[in-house]
Amino acid sequence: VTADEVPTLFAVIAPEGGGGMKKFKGPSKEEIGKAGVLEAWVKDYMDGKIAAHLKSEPAPDPAVDEHGVTTLVGTTLKETINDATKDVLVEFYAPWCGHCKQLVPIYDKLGKEFKAIDTVVIAKMDATANDTPEELAIQGFPTIMFWKAAEGAKGVVFEGERTLKGFRSYIKKEAGSTFVLEKKKKPASAEL
Repeated sequence: VTADEVPTLFAVIAPEGGGGMKKFKGPSKEEIGKAGVLEAWVKDYMDGKIAAHLKSEPAPDPAVDEHGVTTLVGTTLKETINDATKDVLVEFYAPWCGHCKQLVPIYDKLGKEFKAIDTVVIAKMDATANDTPEELAIQGFPTIMFWKAAEGAKGVVFEGERTLKGFRSYIKKEAGSTFVLEKKKKPASAEL
């Protein structure tokens, strides 16, 4: 909630055991005091007519950085992971997380390797500034998930080695799309 949205009202459903919390945003500060608005919102909420609210940063422009890593936000996540033509690897991170910070150079190199492959997306999302759909229920940082290029593909938590080789091997093995990675050229040895 930003200062210009105050006062504001949310209904929250927090399931036992944590995770999967749903938030339902109430009427705007301009509308909340008008006769009948709050009552109508509560009725709509109780009748299941109010969609869950997902917190989202503004979508960055451009979304793909110089390393080939796509930055996702709450409003762009579903569209990206539901694209049946693309294999998508997403790191859900927290800016303060030490393990996440250690992963940055590896993830940037991975982005560079796959930058020219149109069917593979290497992405990241700040999960502290953007909500994820309840079915993802991100519990810790970093959480890395993979969506295969296929209709109706479900995300799978990456449990492999968090190295360049580990990510590369996993994507090659699990990808639903066909691609060829450019071979790295070995530097010519100096002749004596």
